[in-house]
Amino acid sequence: MGLDTYSPIAPARVKALVIPVGQIKQSKYIRFVDRLRQENVVRLGDVSPDGRPNRTTFSPLAFPDGLVLYDLSASLPLSSYVDLTPFEIYRVPLLVIGIADGGNLLDWSDKEPSHPEAANGDQVSASHLHALSRNVDDLKEDYPLALVHRILVFDDDANPAVGPEGITPVPPLAKSRTTTMKTIMCDLTSLLLAEMAEYAKSIHGLSSVATPRTDVRSVSNDIASALPSHMGGASRPNSAAERSRSFSPAGDARLGYRMSMPTHVPSTAGYRASSPDRQAGSPASGMSTPPTTFEEVNGNDATTSSERAQSRDRVRPGSQDRISTTGLASGNIAERERNRGKARIGVVIGALYLLAGRWPDAIKELAQSATISRANSDYVWQAKAMDYLVVCLLVCSWAGMDFRYRLHKTFKAFAQQQST
Repeated sequence: MGLDTYSPIAPARVKALVIPVGQIKQSKYIRFVDRLRQENVVRLGDVSPDGRPNRTTFSPLAFPDGLVLYDLSASLPLSSYVDLTPFEIYRVPLLVIGIADGGNLLDWSDKEPSHPEAANGDQVSASHLHALSRNVDDLKEDYPLALVHRILVFDDDANPAVGPEGITPVPPLAKSRTTTMKTIMCDLTSLLLAEMAEYAKSIHGLSSVATPRTDVRSVSNDIASALPSHMGGASRPNSAAERSRSFSPAGDARLGYRMSMPTHVPSTAGYRASSPDRQAGSPASGMSTPPTTFEEVNGNDATTSSERAQSRDRVRPGSQDRISTTGLASGNIAERERNRGKARIGVVIGALYLLAGRWPDAIKELAQSATISRANSDYVWQAKAMDYLVVCLLVCSWAGMDFRYRLHKTFKAFAQQQST
C-alpha cells in the first residue's frame, strides 16, 4: 500500500508502480518492496546527471539540495486519474518497476530458448536475464503513460557486471552493501529526470493543454440521488422507461436552456412578469418554447433597436466613416488564447519541476503562470498553479530550506479581506 493519497504534499511525490514479474512468492514480494521503500527519498546531490544531449532540463546539478519523493504503490490508478493527465500529472505512475525473484528465475524461464553465450554455468543467469527483456517490452505496452520501465531481479547471486537494457540485478541482502539500494534508486532517478526532459519538450511543442471536463448531468444525478428525500434528493430510475425519460432529448434541451441563459435578462415588454399575454399563457405570447440562445432572448429587442437605428440614420448623414472593431476583437481573442496556452504549459512544467525536486524553479514557473492565467481569466489553471505553489512552500519548509517568494496578488487580496 502506498502513502496517504490525500496528503497535502501528494502533488510533490512521484508515483511509482511496483508489480511482480514471473514466479514470486507474496512474502518475498513484500520483502523486496520494503527494501525499496527504505530509500524512497533521493537527494539530487547523490544523482549522477544523464550524459545524453538535450536531457539537462531537470539536471540534478542545478539544485543539489533538492529531494525526489517516491510513492511506491502496487495499486493501479483509477481511470478518472488517467483522464486528469497532464492537469494533475502526479496522479499517474511515471515509473514502473517490475519485481522478479532471482532464486526462481531459473525454474520460471527454463522453457525459454537458451542463448549461445550461455554455454557454461557462470553465464546461465545472464541468459535468463536476457529472457526477461521481453517482459520490459510488455511493461511499455501495458503502461504507455509511464516514462521509465525497469525490472529489478532480487537475490541474484551471479550478479553479472553487464545486464540487458531495462534489467537491474540486485544482490541478496547478505551480500549487499549499505548503499546498494540507494545506488539503484539514484540510477532510476537519473533515468526519470532524463525522460522528464523529453516529456517537457513534447509539452512545449503544444499550443495549449486542454482542461479536464466531466459530465455535468451524471454528477448532478449522483449528487441528487445521494441526498435524502427531505432534502430534495431524487431516487434513481428503476425501470428502463424511467431511465429513458430521464435522459430524453427534452430533458437535455431543458438542461442546456438553463445552462445557456444569461445572468441578466433584459426586462422588455415581451418578458415582463406583469404582461397580460404571459399571464394568460397563450401561444401567441411567444413563450410556448423557451429561448435557448442569447439571440432568442434578445429577439424582442431587435424591432425597437432597428427602429431607433433608422431614426438616427435619418437625423445624421449615412456617409460618415466608421471604424470596424471586428478585426480588433478577433485579434484580442487570439492573443488571449495564446496567453492561456502559454500559462497552462507553464503550470505543467512547474509541476514537473516540483516532482523533480527543483522546488525554486517550480516556484518561479508557477508564479508566472498563475499571473498570466489570472490576467486572461483562466481561473481553473490559476487555482491549480496556486495549489502547486502552496505545495512548494510546504516541502521547502519541511526540508528546512530558506526561500524568498513575493506574495501573489490573489494571496494579498485574501489576506486583506480576512483582516477586515
